[in-house]
Amino acid sequence: MRVDENPSLDVACWIANKLHLPLLVYQGVSENYRFASDRHHWFSLQGAQDLSRSYRAIGIRYAFHLDRRDYRVPALKWLAGRATVLVTDDFPGEPTQAWTERLRATSSVPIVLVDSSCVVSPILVGKAFDRAYAYRQATSALYRERVSSDWPAVAELPTFYDGRLPFEPLELESADIPGLLAQCDIDHSIGPVTDTLGGSTAGYERWENFKRKQISRYEKHRNDPTSNASSRMSAYLHYGMVSPMRLAREANALRAEKFLDELLIWREMAYGYCHYRDDFETLDTLPAWAVATLNAHQ
Repeated sequence: MRVDENPSLDVACWIANKLHLPLLVYQGVSENYRFASDRHHWFSLQGAQDLSRSYRAIGIRYAFHLDRRDYRVPALKWLAGRATVLVTDDFPGEPTQAWTERLRATSSVPIVLVDSSCVVSPILVGKAFDRAYAYRQATSALYRERVSSDWPAVAELPTFYDGRLPFEPLELESADIPGLLAQCDIDHSIGPVTDTLGGSTAGYERWENFKRKQISRYEKHRNDPTSNASSRMSAYLHYGMVSPMRLAREANALRAEKFLDELLIWREMAYGYCHYRDDFETLDTLPAWAVATLNAHQ
């Protein structure tokens, strides 16, 4: 959910320009995902408001649909049936994987999957790792190259899409988020985190504040929950509202080695593990040393 340093968007722009076709960016928020609640929906809608402003500023059509009472339509299926190419994020987990597989099974449109979550894509790593030191050794050269490189700019934006849609896009900037959530069939008992606003703007503000005040303390104090030394960037990274490439590049410039280790090694090792292991949500996926440790604490 970002415009800057977004590989999926850059690939979509490149393909649209090569084929001389307009580009439409579609985002839908469904009611049918695990743990669907006001907390997730609120954060997503705030992010979408920010994203809408960003796309309008650069001249790309962005259409947002929220599933809710009287507004439940198979929008993605309709769009895929009329698209020449569909570009989407290659995210190793649900519900994204299931949606992509369902679309692949029901549509003939070519689907291009692009990893926009990792500095080093799991595809480049080649297998799942369950030991950080082994993953670190296997990827150190790849990370060294990337954390010192600027993000390449897209040479030219594609033609604006002004065709029809199977729904009336939500007017996000004037949207009444509480009123919209009340129309959604989701868990309303889990409310939003009011001090964590969704969107790239809020995410990068938090990042800049962390760099100024806390990143120098991160290595020594991050494990102390009372020290306020953690970055609190996880939600923004998970939703793709901030670029992990930018965070890694700027942390590298500050020589924040411990933060880089958490951001790149531990986080991206987990992404790779989920990419290559179908059983990552079960106890069967645990390595022998982890099972032994758990058994020792019974």
